[in-house]
Amino acid sequence: MKPSEPKLNVVVFSGGRGTASITDALLRHAQIELTVVVNAYDDGLSTGRLRALLPGMLGPSDVRKCFARLMPTDDRSDVALRTLLEHRLPTPMAFDDGMRALRSLCDGTTPSALVSMLGELRVSQMRQMGGALEAVAARLEQGRTFDFSDCCIGNLIFAGMYLLRGESFNAAIDDFGEWLRARGRLCNVTDGQNLVLVALKEDGTFLRDEAAIVAPQNSSPIRDIFLLERYPSEGEASALALLGVEPVREVLTRREIFPEIAPSCREAIASADIVVYGPGTQHSSLFPSYLTRGLAEAIAANTAAEKVLVTNIAMDHEIQSETTESLAKKVLYFMSRKGASIQKPEALITTAFVQTTRNEAGGRSYLEVADTAGRLVGAPMVSGDWEARQGEHRGGRVVAEIVSLASQRAQKKLKPHHFKVSIVVPCLDEVRTVRGVLEDLMLLDLSPYDLGKEVLFVDGGSHDGSPDAAASVRGVTCLASRLGRGRGRGRALRTGIDAATGNLIVFFPSDGEYQANEIVRLVEPIVRGETHVVFGNRTAAVSSFSDYMRSIYDGHVGGSLMGKYGGMTLSVMGLVLLDRYVGDVLTGVKAFDAKVLRDLNLRADGVDLETELLAKLARARETIVEIPVSYRGRTRAQGKKTRLRDGVGALAMLVRSAATD
Repeated sequence: MKPSEPKLNVVVFSGGRGTASITDALLRHAQIELTVVVNAYDDGLSTGRLRALLPGMLGPSDVRKCFARLMPTDDRSDVALRTLLEHRLPTPMAFDDGMRALRSLCDGTTPSALVSMLGELRVSQMRQMGGALEAVAARLEQGRTFDFSDCCIGNLIFAGMYLLRGESFNAAIDDFGEWLRARGRLCNVTDGQNLVLVALKEDGTFLRDEAAIVAPQNSSPIRDIFLLERYPSEGEASALALLGVEPVREVLTRREIFPEIAPSCREAIASADIVVYGPGTQHSSLFPSYLTRGLAEAIAANTAAEKVLVTNIAMDHEIQSETTESLAKKVLYFMSRKGASIQKPEALITTAFVQTTRNEAGGRSYLEVADTAGRLVGAPMVSGDWEARQGEHRGGRVVAEIVSLASQRAQKKLKPHHFKVSIVVPCLDEVRTVRGVLEDLMLLDLSPYDLGKEVLFVDGGSHDGSPDAAASVRGVTCLASRLGRGRGRGRALRTGIDAATGNLIVFFPSDGEYQANEIVRLVEPIVRGETHVVFGNRTAAVSSFSDYMRSIYDGHVGGSLMGKYGGMTLSVMGLVLLDRYVGDVLTGVKAFDAKVLRDLNLRADGVDLETELLAKLARARETIVEIPVSYRGRTRAQGKKTRLRDGVGALAMLVRSAATD
């Protein structure tokens, strides 16, 4: 019986959609058991009306948003249910119209806008939804009124489950997750006590509810946040506005309440291998969670866990004038319940993922990073480009780093998480083919493997307009080998390796001899965890290699023999010198795990890099998997550049590298 794979318990503190890409990537890793922790102090317009209808209930919006991420995606009924959860009723909607819509959802007769969604649901899904909405309708029929305008159907369903569970918010979360068949667990950070959130800015501005905290506002930083039993009345708010910053802060401090941690949250943290403080709307979605009594103590008590702060990339309304350092300090401030719980910073944050690459396209403001000598509130920083789309984290890279940290700290053997393929395309005077090759690469679809891609064109000093042709292909990153014209394929490849941001790297020529779709077959064994290195073998796909070489070299006997037996010589010498047989050493398409490739510390500048690769991979005891690939070899007249001296140089490098201990 095959032993079960080890599991990694990951706890993510989340808001609504701020951790969406990270959550998605975590769910795709088969060895990760995910728990998402939220607070439920959200109080937007329609959510606020729902909380007013059901005094004592917290806000369900962030719960709904996070569960939507945790739902299965491989069944039409689940996809339809997810769409239904996010569907909002029209604006405006009179009370009687809202009640009719509610009743139609309860009994299965539905407005036309929802027919296609409801028709896909399973009977069990419909039955539970109907029961929950019936409970809301029954409450409204007791003489209560409600504005249904812009109300999210998912929030109404949750409210019904809350009523059916005897008005227990946390029990309703469990029922909601079971109904949605969530792939991970979601828990409220607190025991469910109904509190409201307010904030005070440095300039004395009082933000009287959660909606005001996330709304557009002046650039004065938020000084503090407070959880209260109730919102101040309009009169109280007006009076507070006249007192000044410190007197208001004193009043709110006397009123503030620190809720108790939920047992489910404490248990999840105790068993966590990784705790992630996610990005998002900090002062409304994340900092309030950290005010929970017992939370800091639970996190500090788990000394085996890695605790990762993922900083925001771009500015939000509520973090204007902040930096990564000021926000990290606020994490510690609120986690300590404003000094009530004394914990060492290193017990709460062990690593920080920080965006340092600047991209001001579209006028977007990015969070400033203070010069802190590679540390943030004492924790080591892992810095670089974490951004996918503007302001959104590249979830795959976050998960790849998390898996790496866990493999070191938790000592669990986990499959690496591959999130992006960097395709390095070296070029020297290939203007006739380079544009078509790059266009094919940009069209390559790696989404079935949940992989993104980047295409890195590296020019080796072309004089025929190849760089201009490459620059005309949208989305391609154009680089130049710094060694000068014609100084080598190896230097161009090393330039691409240095620039690559993916954790899979593929070499692919610009000469049109290979097909772009072969890359999918090359990366597949690496993604499956079967190997770290794959070579595309040209010889395995040819019926008669001798005839093939004669066609490549225009019938020239010497060239044909060199092409045929030169490659064989390298293969045989690899077997003799390295005890490693590779059938096509000089193939132009190769795929690597990026870390394995970089650890080889390659030095060669020419074609000899290919045999340096072979020798160093053999020394590192890496398995090289060969896969047949299609190959349309060019003649010399068509631009083929490999010469006898390249083969001799490659052989010499193989001998030197094999002799190096």
